[in-house]
Amino acid sequence: EKLDKYYEKTTDTAAYVIAMLLDPTSKLTYFKKHWPSNLLNDVLACAENVFEQCYNELNQSLALS
Repeated sequence: EKLDKYYEKTTDTAAYVIAMLLDPTSKLTYFKKHWPSNLLNDVLACAENVFEQCYNELNQSLALS
């Protein structure tokens, strides 16, 4: 229960999630193996939000130039 509480806090900061997903040795494997499925969904949602935000910012800056 205590560990789940801290796992939930890591999705509050996208940097941890993105760093783990971009690590070529683990990617999503670590999350699938060690995290409960409900928190895995939070990880995926966090990553999707970050990449969507970056994509939109990049797209916007390209449109302005």
